[in-house]
Amino acid sequence: MNILKLHPDAVAPTYAHPDDACFDLRAVSLRPSAPDTVTFGTGLAFDVPKGHVMLVFSRSGHGFNDDARLANCVGVIDPGYSDEVLVKLRAD
Repeated sequence: MNILKLHPDAVAPTYAHPDDACFDLRAVSLRPSAPDTVTFGTGLAFDVPKGHVMLVFSRSGHGFNDDARLANCVGVIDPGYSDEVLVKLRAD
């Protein structure tokens, strides 16, 4: 999957541990949203191949350590989406 850096400070996704099922995204911008939510910009766009999807899940530490979760529970990045991937967290 091709990754396009849209922001000079954007960091390519990485796996924290070799056996992790998912890679980690890093935030490069912060946008206050509705009450109790914050939107993070990743500065990245992903070229998801046709017939596939990219899913964005919250790490378990968000809920256990910070009482936060994804505002939409699971983000779905379809092949036709070519803009920056944003992540919105909600405080529980």
